Order: sequence, then C-alpha cells, then structure tokens
Amino acid sequence: MKITVYKKTASVCRPCDATVRKLDLLGLEYVAVSADETPGVADKLRGQGWTESPVVEVHDASGALVGSWSGYRPDHLEAVARDAA
Repeated sequence: MKITVYKKTASVCRPCDATVRKLDLLGLEYVAVSADETPGVADKLRGQGWTESPVVEVHDASGALVGSWSGYRPDHLEAVARDAA
C-alpha cells in the first residue's frame, strides 16, 4: 500500500497537519508532497476537482488507486490502517 498526502506547506493548514499526525499515530508510512511548492501539483489537483487540502491518495500494491479524499478524515485513515493490518 502506498499513501500520498498532498499538503500545503507555505501557509498554515491545520487539516494537513492533523492528517500527518494521525498517519504517524497509526504507524502508516506515507509520502508527503508539498502541493503549493512542487511545480504542477496544485494544477494537477485542481484539474482533478480537488479544492480542499490535504488530498490523500491510497494505492494498492499493484499501484491501482483504491481511495482518495480531501480534508482531514480520521475515519478514512483508520479504515486504511485496518486494511493494512
């Protein structure tokens, strides 16, 4: 399973920080990508219809997207942790 968190880093983003803290608490590995400092990322996310940070994508072992959402969603994060166990 691969988890990617697209988050704001240039300004305060409480939902972004809460998402990363929850992933750490759950012991899940993830990659954090700066949506506002990495060229093209913000445009890509807006093009996919995302308007709220963070955006979380979960891919299975084969690389297929199995879940994505925006905002702080502890219920989704806990479900990912259960699926990973």
